[in-house]
Amino acid sequence: MVTTDVGAALPLCARCKEQEGVLDLRSDLICRICFTTFIASKAIKRLEVLQRETRGAKLPLRSQRYLVALSRGPSSTALLHILNENVRRQRERNQRVKFELVVVFVDVDVDAGAEQKGTSQPTASDPAPPAPTNGTAGTVDTTTSRPSSDPTSTSTDVFTTHFPELTIRKAPLSSILSSPAIDWSLLPAQNTSLPPSQRLADFFSRLPSASARADVSRLLIRHTLFAAAAEHDCAVILLGYNTTSLAELTLSEAAKGRGFGIPWFVNDGAFPLPRAVDIAISNSEVGIDSVSKDLASLQTNDSISVGTASTSIHIYSPLREIFRKEILLYLSLVSSSSGPLTDLFPSSSPHAANGGTDRSAGAVVSHRDLSLDDVVRRFFVDVEASYPSVVANVVRTTGKLNRMAPIIPGTRTDTDMGVVGQQCRLCGVGLDLFGDERWKGEIGEADTTTSSAVVEDGNVQGGKRNRLCYGCERSVKGR
Repeated sequence: MVTTDVGAALPLCARCKEQEGVLDLRSDLICRICFTTFIASKAIKRLEVLQRETRGAKLPLRSQRYLVALSRGPSSTALLHILNENVRRQRERNQRVKFELVVVFVDVDVDAGAEQKGTSQPTASDPAPPAPTNGTAGTVDTTTSRPSSDPTSTSTDVFTTHFPELTIRKAPLSSILSSPAIDWSLLPAQNTSLPPSQRLADFFSRLPSASARADVSRLLIRHTLFAAAAEHDCAVILLGYNTTSLAELTLSEAAKGRGFGIPWFVNDGAFPLPRAVDIAISNSEVGIDSVSKDLASLQTNDSISVGTASTSIHIYSPLREIFRKEILLYLSLVSSSSGPLTDLFPSSSPHAANGGTDRSAGAVVSHRDLSLDDVVRRFFVDVEASYPSVVANVVRTTGKLNRMAPIIPGTRTDTDMGVVGQQCRLCGVGLDLFGDERWKGEIGEADTTTSSAVVEDGNVQGGKRNRLCYGCERSVKGR
């Protein structure tokens, strides 16, 4: 927000040249209307790219169906408002509605009693680039949000009030605990005699650290989202990541040991379903040639038109060109039919809502309870405020990285880097056996349970037990 002396004339908006410029947008003084238009147009332009890449040669017979991941955070709320307003304007102009929204909130339903016993409850922040679900997995239990008589309820009731045109579905995180998309034999054992919420809390209590709990929680939330996408016939997932949170994700994933998969988690495009390669190879009714063609296309081209519903799902972050501080300012300027959207975030700093940045980021009671994601997030609070171009460059550089897909036997090229028919059984990214084994050797951790060999066609063939990538193995085993 720009401050001026009392009685001084404000300069005109640098865009419309009509209203007074009261907001600082990337070195330009603009008015409130132009600011909200700028934010919305940035997101809609990303949607137009998505639509061009997914519609194919002919117009679809029905509107595309997008699953919007709502975390109840500022970014996903701003995305939901922009999309809802765009659909409303299309209907007012009697235009063909290009997309249909399916809003899903993943309820991290950890039992409160288990928390009091020392179990850390993972938090659901604005969604990160996902770990996909198995296309053949069963559906999750999604329910429609209903109003509650408790005004302090942490449910989605207040969002239903602000967005009455939309149906907000809730999917409990515990519903993914039996999903075949994840190899649960590689994760801590579950106490199946407990109710779902207590079972989830007990599962998280068995993970070695706060960083591990936050990491595995994020991956399970993504599995839940994609199971919901399969249930509601959505081929596209829209996540509320902004420039700042994508930069945070890039650094945190590299620190966790998932540098090989950063392009898959951060960049927009088609994402191969986990274990789709293994399922295709073991299924005699599915030709390996067709699956090889799909995955080879995913490896060399982010164009969605080359993927199929059986092998990939499409992940996009429409807010990827907008900073977090701009999202907060946008929310302070727009309203729904039920009032200002800032009412949804009463704890937000007024300074942050006016374009500044809240450097407090919450008090740290104990560094033992601080996850790696929290550390990176606190670091970028200051970086975004002082050096926003650095934040943007992190995301742009990540966009230039190649996305290496899992390899099907017989499709190897000189540029292939992966493992034949294998993906990480937790995050879904293709295994990088060369990188994993080199890293383990350098730090003196020879994995006796891992066997790999170079077969005749030059591919790396992983042993049966090497089914987690380096990052997931460290989160699960803590070593």
